Amino acid sequence: DSIDLYLLHTLDRETWDNKVIPYRVLEQAEKALAEGKIKHLGFSFHDNLDAFRYILNAYDKWEFCQIQLNYMDVNYQAGLQGLQEAHEKGLAVVIMEPIRGGALANVPEDVAALLPGNPVESALDFLWNRPEVNVVLSGMSEREQVEQNLQYAERAHVGMLTAQQVERMVEAGDKMRKVLSIPCTGCNYCNICPKGIAIPELFALHNQRQLDGDTAAAEAKYKALGEKNSDSCIGCGLCAEHCPQRIDIPTRMEKLKKFYN
Repeated sequence: DSIDLYLLHTLDRETWDNKVIPYRVLEQAEKALAEGKIKHLGFSFHDNLDAFRYILNAYDKWEFCQIQLNYMDVNYQAGLQGLQEAHEKGLAVVIMEPIRGGALANVPEDVAALLPGNPVESALDFLWNRPEVNVVLSGMSEREQVEQNLQYAERAHVGMLTAQQVERMVEAGDKMRKVLSIPCTGCNYCNICPKGIAIPELFALHNQRQLDGDTAAAEAKYKALGEKNSDSCIGCGLCAEHCPQRIDIPTRMEKLKKFYN
């Protein structure tokens, strides 16, 4: 009969100024609240910290927000500062991309050495450790992953990590940023390509090549994609318009063409 938690989804400064305000979205949302159609109003976000602050403070009836955060992204998008400011305003905070689209589940040895436990549990603990975090969303594709995450959550509590452990994880995140040149999280919003290019798969195989150095395997997977690899890109830019990470996808496609040909 009603929607408990309603997000104005994937807001950024452009969407706020050009859609939310001129189309009176907030008035419509408040009407739905008054009619009991929705119970709590919030927003999800992909932009920089200044844009987050602008949206956070432009409306005084937000109850929660959803932001991207992990130990790689402490200074990216809303980041830790945005988390703190939303909490101080009384908003509940939901975290997306805690394992960065799976990238933090498979890390190099020098990064793993800085983590307090196994890569996945450490990434989740980094967030569960903080009192400002209310919910952590983790994508799970297998029953085993569900069971593991339940075990990790059962062990987790606020303040479980020492200041030194947190500092070392931020250092690990800095190392990961140097390794992963393409900040794709595999959300698939770009899968509207008129040529059917497998954009997330291409980015994932290239990032994996940087992680393990296995160029031969990456080249084989690239060729196996056939017409779905970057050779088919026409540079229309439709994909980039939908990318929440603001990746210049056509430029990346051109670079992949040169690298794998």
